[in-house]
Amino acid sequence: MVEFGQDPEDALAATTYNAAVQLDHPDLGVVEAGTPADVVGYSRDPRDDIGAVGSPSLVVKDGEVYRSPRGCSRV
Repeated sequence: MVEFGQDPEDALAATTYNAAVQLDHPDLGVVEAGTPADVVGYSRDPRDDIGAVGSPSLVVKDGEVYRSPRGCSRV
């Protein structure tokens, strides 16, 4: 999406919250009380460097924390 000219922040929204709304699951794609949340963290801001999404430094999935300086492995 970004390679075709879309703003990185808009592309991130399109692949998270906006996609959840289109799939009729507005409780997904947000981090707030009462919603299920899997979280991905990056060492660089993907709004400034969209390539950062390819190298997460932290993933929380179903309450399990995965992190690694070179990608994710279970902690």
